[in-house]
Amino acid sequence: MRRARNYWRWLGDKLGLTLGGRIAFTVLAVIGLAGVVGDAVFSGKSGDQAGGVLLVFVGLALAIVVGLDAAYRELRGIARRFADRSS
Repeated sequence: MRRARNYWRWLGDKLGLTLGGRIAFTVLAVIGLAGVVGDAVFSGKSGDQAGGVLLVFVGLALAIVVGLDAAYRELRGIARRFADRSS
């Protein structure tokens, strides 16, 4: 349980992800890991034969999650500033 808390804290502190970003990041990481393991198990390939296309895809997906989360936080801050001005 301690490792899970450390992982969750790392996502928030180091990557600066919101709760939604942490959830999306974790879900994509689990799906990517399952895809890599499943591909290796069911195809009978190992090592260099398995290829890295899936890892590249998951890496890009995770980068997109981090970018969208940052954009969401920025837009939320802008909306709050506009709301404060109109009050």
